[in-house]
Amino acid sequence: MVGYLEPPSHRGFDSDYTGRFVVKHVNLLTAENPKRCDQPLRPTQVLGNEPFWSLKFDSAKQASFAMMGEDKQSLTLKDRKVTQTTRRYEFDDANLQMSSKLCNDTMSDSIYGWTGVLTMNGQTRQGCATLSNSDTTLNWAGSYVAQSTETAGFTISMTLLPDHTAITRYEYPDDSPATEERGFWQQLNNQQVQVIMTRHQQQYLVSQRIFTLDGNKLVAKQEKVGDIVYPIANGGLVLYKGE
Repeated sequence: MVGYLEPPSHRGFDSDYTGRFVVKHVNLLTAENPKRCDQPLRPTQVLGNEPFWSLKFDSAKQASFAMMGEDKQSLTLKDRKVTQTTRRYEFDDANLQMSSKLCNDTMSDSIYGWTGVLTMNGQTRQGCATLSNSDTTLNWAGSYVAQSTETAGFTISMTLLPDHTAITRYEYPDDSPATEERGFWQQLNNQQVQVIMTRHQQQYLVSQRIFTLDGNKLVAKQEKVGDIVYPIANGGLVLYKGE
C-alpha cells in the first residue's frame, strides 16, 4: 500500500493507536505470502506471462531481463522520468513505460498497482508492475537531542524509529519524572520531516512540529497544538542527531 499517516480519532475505533495509515493507492495485493504485511524487500519489477518474462531492477542503474528458456540479460539505465502516475526508463537497447493502473496477474490472484510496457529488440511486451517496497526515508530515523536547553529548564530528546513511530522526552534537572510524548513521523520532502505527537503522558493530545534539515541539525520554528500555531522561543527547537 502507498499512502500517508495522520492522527487517530479521539474516540473512534483507531483511538488506541498513535496514528492511522491512509491508503492512496495499491502497490501489490497478494494472498501468496502467509505473513501478510511482513513482506520481504522487493525491487521495482515488471512481470508478464505467455511466455513468462520479468524485468527487475538490481540497483539504481542496472536491471535484468529474464524470459523462460533464455539466458538473463543485463540492462544499463541511461535515463528515467518519474511522476506520481508514470515512470519511463530508457536503457541501451530497451525502454520501459510504467503507468499507475491496477493490473491483475492472470496466473495468480495478485493485484498490482502498476502496468508495464517493455519495448526491447523490436518487440513490445505488456505485464503487471510493482514499485520497490523499500523505505527510502529511513535516513531520518535515529535519536536527536538538543545541544543546549539550560534556559528552558529541561532537556529534550526525540527518537524517530524505523517503523515511523516517534518519541519525545522532556527530562528535568531536579530529578522530576520525565514527560513523554508518543506519535509518528513522515518525510514531507528531502529537506523536511513532519513529527506529530498524539499521546502526552498517555493522554490524547495532537501536536505537530515540522523540522527542516539545516546542515547537521534539525530546526523547528513553530509548534501546532490542536488548531493553534505557536512560535518556538529562542530561534526554534534545534536538535542534533546522535552517533
